[in-house]
This record gives sequence, structure tokens and C-alpha cells, in this order.
Amino acid sequence: GFGGNDMVYLYKKLDIPVYFPQDELVFNAEVIIPGRQTREVFQIQDIRFGFDRSRIDESSRQYLDKVIGLMLAYPGLQLHVKGYADALGNETYNMKLSLLRANAVAAYLSRNGNLSGRISVEAYGEKNPVALNQNQDGQDNPFGRMYNRRVELTFDHLPDGISVSSMNDLPDDLRVR
Repeated sequence: GFGGNDMVYLYKKLDIPVYFPQDELVFNAEVIIPGRQTREVFQIQDIRFGFDRSRIDESSRQYLDKVIGLMLAYPGLQLHVKGYADALGNETYNMKLSLLRANAVAAYLSRNGNLSGRISVEAYGEKNPVALNQNQDGQDNPFGRMYNRRVELTFDHLPDGISVSSMNDLPDDLRVR
């Protein structure tokens, strides 16, 4: 509780110039009490795939192991696994490929974390690109397409002690406006 011997005084030095023109000085201060409210921030990132591939690489597996840890620590969490493809190839094929990617991620999570019933899978094909598939002149943009071959994770029922932030490593010049 507050009071007693656990009182902590925090000081902030203010330099107010001699020629300060007002009679009153009003300032807003946000006080964060250390050790009282710890919030865990979980960094969300896309799982990316090689061209025409649905295999999860080693660095993505390491990240997914962290997702499993989070899911096990918070049993109420629900996870949405959303698969995407780039715009090369026909739409039907890309829809299938995006589903394969999402299923590969969901299978890895279920196999290694016993999370059945807590994961939903959705496939979007080449919809909702985050990066340019083509340059303005119509030329192919393989670097941009790389960002679109992805699986996105979103969480439902986040408990109070945790928040998520997105790791955004998409270069500005490739971003879909």
C-alpha cells in the first residue's frame, strides 16, 4: 500500500527564467509509478515466404515459438492466422497458396503448442497487398512482392497486462498508399 516506509519521492528540476512574465506557472506531468503496473508488449511480425513456397523458415519458427509462449501464458487468447500471396500467377492459385501458408503456420502452432480450438485460419490470396507488386510504370517489383507473400497474426481477448505492437520493416517507397 501507499504510505509507511515505502514512500518514494521523485524530483524533477525546473529552470524558470528570472524574466518569466506570468504570475502562475502551470505544467502537466505524467507520473508513472515504477513496479506497480508492468505492461508486457508483444511485438507482432509477418511471417514471410519464398516465391511459390509455403515452407516456414528457421527465423519464422523462432518467432512462432514466442507466439506459442504467449498463447500458453494467456489461455484466453485467440489467434487469427491470415494468409496472403503476391499478385503473380492467377487468382485461384494464389488463394490456394495463401491458404497453404496460413495452414502451415497454424499447423506449426498447434503441433508445438497444443492450441487447438484457439486458432482460426483465413486466406486472402492477393487481396490487401501491403507493398507494391508493380512499379508505377507497370514493371514487376519483386522486392515489393516479397512483403506481400506473408501470414499476418492478430490476437483477440488480450488481457490487461499485455499490449501488442507491430514491427513494421516495410520501406516507405514500397508501401501501398
